[in-house]
Amino acid sequence: MEPPLNYDPRYPATTNYYWGSIEVNMTSTAGTGSFKTANGPPGFSSSLKLFGSGCMTHTGWASKRDPCARNPADCTEGFSFSLWVRLELEDTESMFDTEAQESSGETPRRRYLLSSGGDDAGSPGIALYLDRHRLTALVSTGSEYWKASVNGRVRNNTWNNVGVRWRSDAPLDAVNGSLAGLQLYINNKTEAHAVFPKTAPAAGSVLDPVEVMVGCHRTASRRDFHHMCDCEFDEVAMWTRALPANETVFFLGGYSEWLRLQLGGENDITC
Repeated sequence: MEPPLNYDPRYPATTNYYWGSIEVNMTSTAGTGSFKTANGPPGFSSSLKLFGSGCMTHTGWASKRDPCARNPADCTEGFSFSLWVRLELEDTESMFDTEAQESSGETPRRRYLLSSGGDDAGSPGIALYLDRHRLTALVSTGSEYWKASVNGRVRNNTWNNVGVRWRSDAPLDAVNGSLAGLQLYINNKTEAHAVFPKTAPAAGSVLDPVEVMVGCHRTASRRDFHHMCDCEFDEVAMWTRALPANETVFFLGGYSEWLRLQLGGENDITC
């Protein structure tokens, strides 16, 4: 759906939480030698390149009056998040049968892009990770989790915008179908949708204090940072609601090239 022209789609105008300069607003787990700054997507400022030896973290980032940011179980209107990422993918031979390889006992090659501690074992929070060529988004309330994956849709060594919107329940939408569950977007196109949740083995505790991580993952039950990602990141954004279909353009944050293509070059909105 083409967005209206009388609004500001830039992250500061739409988000509840936003990390534009990750290296400024977050702390490295391994010191300044574990990352460098580079050029972000066109229309944005510098990006952050991680080497896989450490990651970035921000503790206590959520407002104490905002229970939704601490635990998706308290998000009455859902939750959405996005980031820009550029990464080098493995050889194409590894892109198929990822789930079969895991079920056969082969060690997953997970690289976490973004996490607040969520997993499928009962830890509440969000998670976004890559395993070979399979991109997976997850939202957990502790007792239940929604997980959607897509294989081979992330472009190699190219800036990709990854967005996720989630709501445990929602009314039917005559145009887009049900908005319930988790939807995974790549460059503002829906690539995967998990409508129904799965039951976690046992509900665990949230990370305390609340924490968001770029390039790694940890939970309250496993405190070490693990599954590092040697990736390049920019523009981490969060909304404490499920963005409706006509607002998923907010995932892009006013990305000027995309808007010029969509709007025929007549409305050049930059960041």
